[in-house]
Amino acid sequence: MFILFVYIPFSTRSQSLDNLIHSSELIYKETKATLEFSKTSEHQNIFSFSTNVDESKNRNGILINLKKLESSQFLQDIGLVFKANASYNFRNVLEDETNIFNVGRVNLELEWNILKNGYIHNRTRSRELCNEIGVLKHKNLKEEKVLWRRQFRIDYSYIYNKEAIALFSKFLDFENEYFDFLTDVYNKKLIKREPLIKVGNQIHILKKQIEVIEKENAIIKDSVSKNNRIIHKLPLFLLNIDSLQLKHQQVDETPYLKENIVLKHKAINKLSLSIYASQNYLISTKTDQYFPSVGIRFKAPIRFNHRKKIINEELKLLSAQLADREVGKLNRVITQVNSYNEKLKDLQNQYKNWDVTNERIRILKVIKEEFNNEETGYLILGLIEEQFKILQNIIQVKRQLYTILAHIFELHNSNNINSLIKPYYYSHIDTSPPRLLTSHETYSLKFQMQILASKQQKLIYVHKDDIKARAYLKKRNIPFKIISKKENFQTVAEYLNREFKRIFK
Repeated sequence: MFILFVYIPFSTRSQSLDNLIHSSELIYKETKATLEFSKTSEHQNIFSFSTNVDESKNRNGILINLKKLESSQFLQDIGLVFKANASYNFRNVLEDETNIFNVGRVNLELEWNILKNGYIHNRTRSRELCNEIGVLKHKNLKEEKVLWRRQFRIDYSYIYNKEAIALFSKFLDFENEYFDFLTDVYNKKLIKREPLIKVGNQIHILKKQIEVIEKENAIIKDSVSKNNRIIHKLPLFLLNIDSLQLKHQQVDETPYLKENIVLKHKAINKLSLSIYASQNYLISTKTDQYFPSVGIRFKAPIRFNHRKKIINEELKLLSAQLADREVGKLNRVITQVNSYNEKLKDLQNQYKNWDVTNERIRILKVIKEEFNNEETGYLILGLIEEQFKILQNIIQVKRQLYTILAHIFELHNSNNINSLIKPYYYSHIDTSPPRLLTSHETYSLKFQMQILASKQQKLIYVHKDDIKARAYLKKRNIPFKIISKKENFQTVAEYLNREFKRIFK
């Protein structure tokens, strides 16, 4: 009777654990089938976003057209001015000069201004406007880049949101199943309540994130470029620093700015010269007078000036401003490029974390098969949750990379972004020492071989004195290499002990 009393609880607990292990295995298989690490493929070599902008939204282009019309208008204005003056004397007052009672006076005059506000001035002003057009053309690419960056941000934000929604939806499905699993484990008093609370909070956060992102995409959808609405994932790129052009080669604004300084301080700008022809008509009580006249007007200020010195100083100031602007632009480029490379390092670190979690999952699965440990299912699901968080960090870094890329391309003096970037591929570098297969009391040689296979170590190393390990490999026709020293190697047993401490801590 006592034996039956002891056996029933033990059998019930064993069945419960088997159910939990089976449940965790199902969750793992369902989730792992949909969980993937997105890498750049060969067809993503070309930048998929359009760099064309709507010219109707470019204020700089409109301003160029306006200045062209103004320049043409100045060329057509040769400086002719028509003047008319008429007066009527209501009280027949005697004029002192003529001693005549004037009734009225009419004066018509045609004046041709040659210098100031006239023919020469209008040609100079037209030339200044042409120079301003040259400067605006130099800035036109920059204005187009600003428009492109604004549209680009809408486009990549829309695609990022779609990628985030897809990931968060998978994450939410997993967390719901994981929460149910943890509830069963908690009800059987196998774990504390803290993991259950954390997963519950994560579910609440994911629901809010999905809701907010879906609303944002609904708002910006109409503003997204048509060809970018079908893209679901953001590709990754490296910067091609050699192609980063900072100085514009086609249009340089410096000659236009210098010429305008000289034109502004021309000596004849303050001189006024005009020729006029007038027709006068005088009506008096005695007789009417009708007479034409011609003349010349000249006006010049009498003063001493430093025109040449002022021109030289303004040219020096312009050179200093342009040099300072180029240095500032270079500093911004250096800052943005460094930020981009730092984000790529963060991305590579996330990839390493992904590899580490995959390795731990492989180890736990081998342990589960070797020792039938009931904790492995719970630990594997915890690592799957960690992988979801890694993917969440990666898409956040992606968005930051695209923001920086938009600013770098804005500073880049070309409208061909494909010359600035190249596809980014994750690099896997295993810096750990090779692992040595050894005979061990706890870990069987078969188990150690499974670990080496999970680590993808192709060459098997065995010490010359380890007869048992060598015989095991020879019997199974497994090639191996014999070594005489262990200093540069880590045994599989040492590696497993370290990983067990890390996993089961």
